[in-house]
Amino acid sequence: MDRVYGGYEVKTYEEQFYVDAVSGVTLEAYENEVLGIAGESGCGKSTLLKIIYGYVKPPLTVRSGRVLVDTGKGSIDVLSMDLEERRSRIWWRYISYIPQNAMNVLNPTSRIRDHFAEVLRLHQGLDREEAYRVAAEYVTQLGLPRDVVNAFPHQLSGGMRQRVVIALALIMKPRVVLADEPTTALDVVVQRGILQTLIERQRELRNTLILVTHDMGVHAMLTDRIAIMYAGKIVEIGRTEEVFEKPLHPYTRMLIESLPRLGDKRVRKGLAGQPPDLRSPPPGCRFHPRCPYTTDRCRREEPPLVEVEKGHWVACWLYAKK
Repeated sequence: MDRVYGGYEVKTYEEQFYVDAVSGVTLEAYENEVLGIAGESGCGKSTLLKIIYGYVKPPLTVRSGRVLVDTGKGSIDVLSMDLEERRSRIWWRYISYIPQNAMNVLNPTSRIRDHFAEVLRLHQGLDREEAYRVAAEYVTQLGLPRDVVNAFPHQLSGGMRQRVVIALALIMKPRVVLADEPTTALDVVVQRGILQTLIERQRELRNTLILVTHDMGVHAMLTDRIAIMYAGKIVEIGRTEEVFEKPLHPYTRMLIESLPRLGDKRVRKGLAGQPPDLRSPPPGCRFHPRCPYTTDRCRREEPPLVEVEKGHWVACWLYAKK
């Protein structure tokens, strides 16, 4: 709690260094869809995925909220479990996570086969040799060389390591797959192959893929719906085609207008200004310091997320009821 001394407001140590990275987000992902999450670097996309997955370790904390995952036999609140429960009951089986950097997942001192064996032994009760056999057959089904399972992570290229991580994430056929910038730092040819693998497996398993990337072109090609984040909040969400054809939020419009188009030789303009400091976000709409349509109400009151058209939601006072 803040305290006042001699007319000056003084924040506690915790409040002074707290960063409100994700705030007031309500998001629903449907079965058999590809949901995209887009926005500038630092807007909270990766943090949101970690919270959904339940990978909450200091300094990351969750002050309030729930993450409900449908297991087919009812919903489970991921955040109500401790780390060991998530590992044994939820992760891999119902929800999997593909991080930006494959080396964040792969143990550099273990062979690839041992990574698969750990998951298979935990969730299917296989012995080590049987798990090795299943892993070798599985990677070949995904188009990877059979002998990749005998390699250490550092012996593989970046693209191959990322394919291995994707294979690990999908081996238990989870209902939800979270992919956080899965093609970061890879060349465009490898990116295409990895994204194609993800989409093919999603169509085969008919699960839910939540794809985070700042590349709006990838969203336009692959996602069914898209959520736009700004400064830790969702400012627009809807069917991807509708959002690209008729963006409602000024921030979404600026993101889409910055994309190059064939035959259009106009100079593209970047978004002026900087995202706010989330240790002390501005009052009202967090986008108002950069918005060309700002009013006094935008500076005072935070706009609610309202449904302007069926399935198309936006948080902006241009559309909210007066």
